Amino acid sequence: MATTSTHVLRQLAGDHDRFAVLDTETTGFSSLYDDVIEVAIQTLDLDGSPVELWSSLVKPNRRITNSYIHHITDDMVANAPSFADISAEILEKLENARIVGHYVSFDLRMLGASFGFGKIGEPASVERGEDGESNEVVLRTTPPPWEAYLDTRQISRKTLEEACSEFGIASSVYHRAEADVIATSQLFLKHPERCSLLPKARQAYLRQLERENNDDEWRDIVESFDADCLAGKKIVITGALKFVRRKVQSLIVQAGGEMKENITKETDFLVVGDTGWHGETTKVKKARNLGIQVVSGEDFIRDLLDDSIP
Repeated sequence: MATTSTHVLRQLAGDHDRFAVLDTETTGFSSLYDDVIEVAIQTLDLDGSPVELWSSLVKPNRRITNSYIHHITDDMVANAPSFADISAEILEKLENARIVGHYVSFDLRMLGASFGFGKIGEPASVERGEDGESNEVVLRTTPPPWEAYLDTRQISRKTLEEACSEFGIASSVYHRAEADVIATSQLFLKHPERCSLLPKARQAYLRQLERENNDDEWRDIVESFDADCLAGKKIVITGALKFVRRKVQSLIVQAGGEMKENITKETDFLVVGDTGWHGETTKVKKARNLGIQVVSGEDFIRDLLDDSIP
């Protein structure tokens, strides 16, 4: 690798001793309801050379609703280890590594939910038992291993498959974790200089959205929101959101989406806020039965920020 790129990689690594390129596959699209069913981690040294490739299927606690994407079926994971079985190994591979991925904020939300963390960036982490072998999850008040990460969508805003085609990266399989981390590693090493640590900008913007209660100030935020990621998408909201609902609706419209009251076959997303209980509501069950993407309100806002902040 060129000296210039090596210098960039070491700057991006900071005080971390390696890079961990991460990808997951899941039972659905919501960290609120869904489980991880496959994890892969490609470890790179500070010069960008591959050190280790690790992956595992994971047995979920619910049925898989999106096999049409990754082609992983319930039968394929029936005898796989549980997340608890491999949690210590995952933490060991992520420990002191700078995490990289393509739209990796989603993968980290899913892992965070599996580990029992709070939100990304909150002061919670996990440590193993005293024997070093225990899978017991223990919360403590230190930053999580992925407090800051690198997203290759800063190199290309396209899907991983489209980005690989754009940069001449060959891969015959997509939406399987192991193949995707190999492809993402190559994409990252093409232009590491285009990456910067996240999610600091997103968190600052999210805090700004939470603070702004004045309609004039909120209107300024909406007008400056430059994204078309929801163009033509039909969206239903249910439950209490962290933000005033009409303000979230204004962001959705600004991003090209259409607000709908009821779930139909044409619905693209069901955004779920606090429903007052931890089970699946009638709307959530109906959405799942129709194959509609179900996302938590917070995940949805973060996804909008991913598409609007470079």
